[in-house]
Amino acid sequence: MSRIESDFLGEREVPDDCYYGVQTLRGEDNFHITEMPMSQEPFFIIAFGYVKKAAAMA
Repeated sequence: MSRIESDFLGEREVPDDCYYGVQTLRGEDNFHITEMPMSQEPFFIIAFGYVKKAAAMA
């Protein structure tokens, strides 16, 4: 299953089991900087979550 999300570039399907949105999906498609997936860096993902939480609380 998937959901439809939209941004300024239009609509895109995002898998239901993903916590990210359409802009992250577009960035993943357009910027192949490294061959290492983010799933191999769990501490980075956790730290990024803390940054997002702090920004939301500010």
